[in-house]
This record gives sequence, structure tokens and C-alpha cells, in this order.
Amino acid sequence: MKRFRPNQGPIAGLILWSLLTAGNAAAQTAGGLTADALLAHLDHNETSTSAHVVGTITVEDRLGKKVTGFESWSLGDSKSLVSFTSGEEKGQKILRLKDTLYVAYPEADKPVKIQGAALKDSVAGSDFSYEDMAGDRSLVSRYTAKILGEDSVAGDACAVLELRARKPGLAYPMMKVWVSLADFSTRKGEKYSQNERLLKTEEVLETTKTGGRVVASKIVMTDALKARSKTVFEVTRVELDIKIDAAKFSLEELTW
Repeated sequence: MKRFRPNQGPIAGLILWSLLTAGNAAAQTAGGLTADALLAHLDHNETSTSAHVVGTITVEDRLGKKVTGFESWSLGDSKSLVSFTSGEEKGQKILRLKDTLYVAYPEADKPVKIQGAALKDSVAGSDFSYEDMAGDRSLVSRYTAKILGEDSVAGDACAVLELRARKPGLAYPMMKVWVSLADFSTRKGEKYSQNERLLKTEEVLETTKTGGRVVASKIVMTDALKARSKTVFEVTRVELDIKIDAAKFSLEELTW
């Protein structure tokens, strides 16, 4: 049987090259931007030199509904402090210094260092872990990006990015993020394990504009490993790029 061989003439070759490069370009851009550019825009929109946030965490599961108030501060990519202001966890604090987390309880004499598997434990019974609440927000330095395509979330045109960890040890080795092509904010996210098992899903229901950025003000987080559970993270006040005393992020601060 004679094997089919494509015409290798100059015109046929030019047509084939055009089709291949056109398909490749479509796969690597969304809204006219590359994956790296989209991730950089997303990072710029969702990170700041400092931040002060006030809000509530509402947990709904088979046991009922629980609301916990919180206030948080962050400085750069390596320092953050979360203080619970109401509910059963009132008085508890979570401090992050680079890659180390500490939790202080009102009844304890000294803070407890959180490490290893304990970083994945639930915070205040929610679907957020310690890593979710106090982890590094920057994505560019931790993940590589690939465009999977375009999608619509609540009528908002989005690019769907697949993020892969640059190094081992991250809480989520792989993530998928739906990035708004209008303002480069996150509209939806999925977090996966090393073997690509879905762990958590987050949906952004509301956003707010502040300091030239569009940030999520209401997020619903669900844990794929929990049955009938969801957590609503709602922001009532946010300030970005403000002056915060670095002394606030210290072990001494946890004992006050």
C-alpha cells in the first residue's frame, strides 16, 4: 500500500506553517495576552506592600452556622498577622514570619509553632487552612502558568490559567485560576494535590475597588474532602499600601 505523503511544495508548506502557528498562538494567548503577562497582571492586582483587612468568616456545615470576626495585617510577602475578634475563637492570633507560622491562644502561656501536616488544619472550623489564611499571596515567584482557554464566570469573560509549582513543598502543587480579562481579578479558583486531585474550590461573589486594584470582598470556599460544608469569607474594610509598624509582626505581639 502506498503511504500518503503530504505535498511538500512551497505553497502547501506555507499553508501548513500558517495553520500550525495560528493554532499555537491561539493556545498561548487569551485576550491578546500571554500566560506570563496574565499572571503578572493578576499578581500586581492581588498583592500590595501592606494591607489591613477587617471582615467575617461564616462556616456552614451539618452542625449549623458559625460566624467569626477577624482583623488582619500584612507587610510585604513574608509577614502577616490575623486576629480573631469575635466568636468562639475570639482572642486567637496567627502570625506568619517568612515560612513559619505561630498560633497564640488566650489561655496559653506561649505561642504554638505550626509546621508540617498541621499547616493543612482547619482555621476556626472553616474550609480555610492555616496556609490559606496566612500564606504567601504572590504567584509569579511560586508558579509557572499555562493558558487552558477562555470561559465566562457570572457573565465576566475570563482566561483560565493552569498554575504549576516551581518547586516542591507548596500547599497546592497545581491550581486553576479564572482571571477576569476586564480587571485581572480572580473570579474562580481550584486547588489540586500533587496527584491532581481536587482539594478546594473558591468562587468570588463580590469585588471592591481600592488603591487602584480590584480585590475580592466576598469569597465562598468549599473543601472537596468535606461533605456539606462551605465557608464564606467576607471583607467589610480593606486598606492597601498603608504604613504598618513592623514591630506588629513579632512573637511579643502575640502575647498581648
